[in-house]
Amino acid sequence: MALEALKQQISEVSLREEKLVILVGRPGSGKSRILRGLAHNNYLDLSKELAKQLLPVPREKRPAQVPALLQELINSREEPVLIIDNIEILFLPEVDLEPLKMLAKLSRSKTLVVAWVGEYDGLQLSWSEPGRPGYKTYATGEWDFPIIPIEN
Repeated sequence: MALEALKQQISEVSLREEKLVILVGRPGSGKSRILRGLAHNNYLDLSKELAKQLLPVPREKRPAQVPALLQELINSREEPVLIIDNIEILFLPEVDLEPLKMLAKLSRSKTLVVAWVGEYDGLQLSWSEPGRPGYKTYATGEWDFPIIPIEN
């Protein structure tokens, strides 16, 4: 079951410099349900919370503010493991981020378990679907953290 694999990976990455675990699946695959089952007070709806922080920031200044705001959101949580869901905001062109690299960087301060909407085929991790806004692909060599696929 994915929950057991997830718990095992969380334990293993806690000793690494970048402590990131990605739970990947298509919409409706159960990622959020699994993560909520794992979460207690350590659940973060990233798009909702970051959007609140960005509202007062002028649109042209948002790209420069997003990394610091993300770090602040992560650091404001005391728990050593943070469950992050709804990361769609990271893929918006107006925030001008490289989402996977940003998540890896943020995971240096605490373990992050992230719900990722897309697919992983063992060679490539994709966000969203071809032709949809924000679609991105990453080749296997671009990261060194566990990917746990959830099948529909």
